[in-house]
Amino acid sequence: MIVRLWGCKVFGNQDVDLEAVGALSEASSGIAGINNHVRIDLHGVSTQIDVVAVASEPMDPTGTNTVTVIR
Repeated sequence: MIVRLWGCKVFGNQDVDLEAVGALSEASSGIAGINNHVRIDLHGVSTQIDVVAVASEPMDPTGTNTVTVIR
């Protein structure tokens, strides 16, 4: 998945402005998946957005889930 933001102002959030997760599973066991990728391109004023990036929750033992933030 690719998300591109231009001229977006984000403010007033309690914890973080934006959180990105490459793969997520709420199950108590197993893995969230493998080979999942998220890319966020921030342009202009959007580069000021605070991004918390988590590749996989729970952790991917293969290391193939990724989140990339480009400013």
